[in-house]
Amino acid sequence: MTRLLYLLIFSLFSFSASAAENRWSYEYNKQGHYGDHSAGLNVDYDWYNVYPQKDGGLTVVRFGYWAPDLSPPTWFKVTLKTSDGTSLTFKDKITDSNMRKDIINDSITITFRIVEKHLEFHRKATSLKVELSNKTMAFPMSNSRKAIDRAVAVINNPTSSAASLESLVDNCHKLAANRWDKNSENTGVEWKDIQADLAIEVCSAAYNLDNSNLRVAYQLGRAYDKAGNKKALEFLKYAADNGYGPAAYHYSLLMDDGVYVAKSHTLYLQYLTNAVQGGLTPAQSDYGEYLIKQTPPNPKNIQRGKKLLEAAVDNNYNPARYFLAMRWFDGTFGEKSNKHGFNYLTTASYLGHAQSSYFIATMYRDGNGLKQNPAKYLEYLKEAASQGHKKAQKILAE
Repeated sequence: MTRLLYLLIFSLFSFSASAAENRWSYEYNKQGHYGDHSAGLNVDYDWYNVYPQKDGGLTVVRFGYWAPDLSPPTWFKVTLKTSDGTSLTFKDKITDSNMRKDIINDSITITFRIVEKHLEFHRKATSLKVELSNKTMAFPMSNSRKAIDRAVAVINNPTSSAASLESLVDNCHKLAANRWDKNSENTGVEWKDIQADLAIEVCSAAYNLDNSNLRVAYQLGRAYDKAGNKKALEFLKYAADNGYGPAAYHYSLLMDDGVYVAKSHTLYLQYLTNAVQGGLTPAQSDYGEYLIKQTPPNPKNIQRGKKLLEAAVDNNYNPARYFLAMRWFDGTFGEKSNKHGFNYLTTASYLGHAQSSYFIATMYRDGNGLKQNPAKYLEYLKEAASQGHKKAQKILAE
């Protein structure tokens, strides 16, 4: 698969905001070409891109900065310069139409357009200087001719552009779709199997051509999260706030984990319930668990949680089967039932749930709810190990 690196001219990323020299660096095409420069602005990791636009005839350049200690700029000026010293300057006020704020990481992205008559100059440019109010940053341009030529080729061929978008969206799905997303036409990609870098490149390209596609935005956020990049928050929140259930669920988990931002139980519940209302199976299971685990126990919530978990079971969600089994064993639903619990576990085990297989093994080993049976213990222990259960694998290896 072609790795769509042509969209990226180069990227910027920041040192710590407390760095004494307030330095920034650039990285060209991820090939290891680095340079450090002094600047009056702490520049966050962001793209400097050339995008094909669906309205045709124009190219959009985007740059971003991170400056939580500064007031948002009111104007910007961009100066392109060629090797012979000729320059071209764009200056404009910053308005809601050309500025996008990211409240999650205090960044601002600004876009400006270059008309076709200026494209040739832009192709030849060797440096770019950006002035934001009274702050300035400058960096060299590399490989811009190649990137712009490819972007213009797409702009000038609408049929090719449509085909390119369709192909990009399809490949984004293949690389980052979630199997529990009812909007996905394919079987999805397990979390452990996501190739984050490739998925980010392809899904970014698809999103740049059509940023109204919520499924692509969600899958881009999913890929960024697999890469451990806090940009995941931006795309997941965008899709979630526009009603995309799988994104709401994923965002709720990030709010609960507090990996990129401080934990927020309020936001966790808000987005989790949004995902439940959207009918997402894992969200139904998680919210059902949450209702049942509340202290002190609330009989009404326990029944509500039980129904949600049973709905998840109807969609073959094994973690829900396992949780319900444990609750039948401990009498949460008013009576203990080893039969109900064992039935849930054996079905989950058959469908590949490693923890269920391991728990059945311990039941046969200890005679807990079942008659001790060393042969059955070994059978289910091997099954759990083959399904990836680490403790079962360790026991068998000893």
